Amino acid sequence: MEASVRDAAMAADGVAVSPNVTHNPFSTKNGGSAEVYKAARELLQLGRKARQTRGVPDEVAIAKPDSHPEERFNTGDILEAIGQVEHELGDAPLTDTRLKPRLLQALKQRHGDQKSFGEAEYDTLNVMEGLVDSLEQDKFVTEGVRDWIKRLEITLNKLATKDPEFLDHEPENPHSAVQVLNQLARIGNSRDVRFGIDREVGRRVDELLERVVKDYDKNPKVFEDILDELNPLVDRQAKAFRGNIERTVRTSEGHQKLARARRACSVNSNLA
Repeated sequence: MEASVRDAAMAADGVAVSPNVTHNPFSTKNGGSAEVYKAARELLQLGRKARQTRGVPDEVAIAKPDSHPEERFNTGDILEAIGQVEHELGDAPLTDTRLKPRLLQALKQRHGDQKSFGEAEYDTLNVMEGLVDSLEQDKFVTEGVRDWIKRLEITLNKLATKDPEFLDHEPENPHSAVQVLNQLARIGNSRDVRFGIDREVGRRVDELLERVVKDYDKNPKVFEDILDELNPLVDRQAKAFRGNIERTVRTSEGHQKLARARRACSVNSNLA
């Protein structure tokens, strides 16, 4: 996927895309998010037209605009294929083989050449792939947060299939899934976890994410449900970080006092 498309996709929540950002990559910003999200899709469409002009085929066959509905993958087809990938993986997270190629293979197995992606559905898949790729490549995002994102990738794609515009909310009213990502980033802020994520906080986050993954199919509001439980964990991790800093400062001060005392003893010994 072109870097420019990934950049535009990342901006869906008004976030920065540079791997060297120095701020929370999930934090909402004032203004512009909806416009840039639309730009991601426009870039995908422009890229498709440019390839057509050059005679370069798309990665997959795209249904013609005037094709019959039964010739295009519908929401149910895509969700069933995602469910198949999820079942095949079991409890294992997505690793080197991403969701998209697995999903394309599952759809091929189920439908052969009888159906193709519509432009909008395929663009949604590309936007989500670009979003996850950008987050994983962002040096600001800690390894723990990357693992959490990988665990949520399939569920986020289910959400995007049902609600392609979930990233298109205005900053003052983000979708609950985006709010969850915001909070995960705050818990795993690389400036705050030099001493590690609090063990109890990490355990509770794991439990909440497991709940999202297991319950989403029967409860699409599960992202909203866990927010009230996730928010206090952000505060707890922040307090743990401050406590670790204070202990480090006290330890450093103690070492300095000890060094000064030793130097004083050495001076007194020499004078004697």
